[in-house]
Amino acid sequence: MNSRAQTLAWLALSALTLAGWWLGPYASGRWANWGLLSLTAFNLLIRHFMELGNAPAWLRLPVLGWLFGMLAFIAIMLS
Repeated sequence: MNSRAQTLAWLALSALTLAGWWLGPYASGRWANWGLLSLTAFNLLIRHFMELGNAPAWLRLPVLGWLFGMLAFIAIMLS
């Protein structure tokens, strides 16, 4: 991956962090927002910084399945 793509991913992760801080005081009842922010941030981390964006599907799909599973588990536990 080139440095421009890494820089853009880092900027997106920074923006998601700021959005999370902004939503923090108002988070009660807004699980969909937190789930979407988390899913987007983790997907960026997995694809760009853990180098799974270019990995074969047999490696990439179980990791993404684990991500969706964990977010679903947290959503069920908090509801």
